Amino acid sequence: MNEVGSVGLIAALAFAAYGVVAGAMGGKLRSLRMVRSAERAAAAFFVMITLAIVALEIQILRDNFHNAYVAAHLCPTS
Repeated sequence: MNEVGSVGLIAALAFAAYGVVAGAMGGKLRSLRMVRSAERAAAAFFVMITLAIVALEIQILRDNFHNAYVAAHLCPTS
């Protein structure tokens, strides 16, 4: 699950960067195709972030302490 979340976050970053550039270029060039492409990149960004959140939630619910976030927040330290 660690890999799924990591890939989701990396893909989300790529979609976000592309969406910003495509949106700016589409607005400047008044290209409807570029603007729609930026909108689709925003939708893909949402899907990738949701995938990463679901992967993290599954790890939390299964008490999978291989992830540093899960281990730090679910294991009380004395």
